[in-house]
Amino acid sequence: MTFTELVNEGSARTGLTKKDTAAAIKAVQSVVRDALAKGGRVKFPNFGVFYRADLAVRSVVQVLRRVCAAEA
Repeated sequence: MTFTELVNEGSARTGLTKKDTAAAIKAVQSVVRDALAKGGRVKFPNFGVFYRADLAVRSVVQVLRRVCAAEA
């Protein structure tokens, strides 16, 4: 689903204008982004949990080994 499709569907379900719906979606995105940037978690019941995970740096050798193993 694209942002435009999300706005259209949200507008149809809430009765808000597309402009107001887009502004509301962007506000939610901003709040989630800020919370994740601070290392927090965002939980939407019956939807999912968003959190930031720091992953170890992978070397090119590790990536190539996985690609070669998958092809075998």
